[in-house]
Amino acid sequence: MNIFKLIIVFFIFLLVSACAPRSLSLAQKNACMAPSANFKALDAIHSTKIHAILWAKKFAKQSVSKELSLSDKCRQTQILIKALYGLRDGESATWENLKNNTSGKIKILNTIVQTGIWGYGGCRDYLSYIKIDDKLETFKFRACPKELGTFELVDSAGFPIPGHLYFAGWYFYDYRFFK
Repeated sequence: MNIFKLIIVFFIFLLVSACAPRSLSLAQKNACMAPSANFKALDAIHSTKIHAILWAKKFAKQSVSKELSLSDKCRQTQILIKALYGLRDGESATWENLKNNTSGKIKILNTIVQTGIWGYGGCRDYLSYIKIDDKLETFKFRACPKELGTFELVDSAGFPIPGHLYFAGWYFYDYRFFK
């Protein structure tokens, strides 16, 4: 029975590895890496550091889920960069693609102002909304500028959490680790 389970997990791995990375590598190639626009693929990759079964489950889910087109991922990435660099706490930026029946929004929640030699330059917590065919998904992230010089933050339990992603001068962290 264990061999049968191993064969199934291996089959899922082959199926998913053939399908899943393409959209993520295209997004990366085009610098359209907003974490919410690529969340399922990034979360699956991040889970490889945790447990093999969890990884297989998340990759399988990611491979059958409808995702944003490359142009929509780029739109989400553009408003994210605009929001991180230019919006005040509480402000939002949005986009909509009527042809694909998709939309997105970034809302800056708060800025954690760091003291010391960096002055301003703190992390920003934000909500990211992705809507595909009337199904709304909400994600919460913490983005920290590269100037803070860290890739790992400490979670609410005191454990180091590596970033999901680095791009556009920011490290991105899944907020569920900071509750």
